Amino acid sequence: VYPLFQSVLRAVKALKNMLAVLTLVFYVYALAGVSLFGEADYGAFINQHNNFSSFGPAMLLLFRCGTGESWNGIMHELDSQGYALAVMYMMSFVVLVQSIMLNIVMGIVLDKYLLCQKEYSRVMGQDAIDNFLQLWQQYDPLGTGLILVPQIHTLMFRLKQPIGISKTCWKAATFLPILHTLKIPVMLVSASCSDSS
Repeated sequence: VYPLFQSVLRAVKALKNMLAVLTLVFYVYALAGVSLFGEADYGAFINQHNNFSSFGPAMLLLFRCGTGESWNGIMHELDSQGYALAVMYMMSFVVLVQSIMLNIVMGIVLDKYLLCQKEYSRVMGQDAIDNFLQLWQQYDPLGTGLILVPQIHTLMFRLKQPIGISKTCWKAATFLPILHTLKIPVMLVSASCSDSS
């Protein structure tokens, strides 16, 4: 969750560029709408608040259409009034705006997410993972995926940073909360069961 949150924060700068492109698309389509449909009669979808009579109401109408609300009703109403370009105009606008929103936003977020993942993986590099696997195999030679709780204690001391725990910072009371934070299941086994071999 943290890398995703970081990626959204970093994407805000790139979102400014996306908003500039969308503003340009809205501007061009609003001017074209005023020119093409400025004299359209009022009806169920085109009224005193939603129309192409001037630039301001045209921008508001296009914003409404860009969110997907009633764009097809507006298109059919304009088409029924004899505006032949209404279908091409509205469909191209909706497809363009929604694809820009989907592709650019997802592209920016995914790009920033991958960047954050790279930074996160630098903290937990391959050397740390290899060190963990090598030491784990010493405590679990059969590869069962289970080791005893006292072995976890010594394993944590032997691991290198950033996974391991420094002996100077160690307190016994912090051991189980660390295991809980790492989501390591702890199965308590009696001494007689583990020493029976």
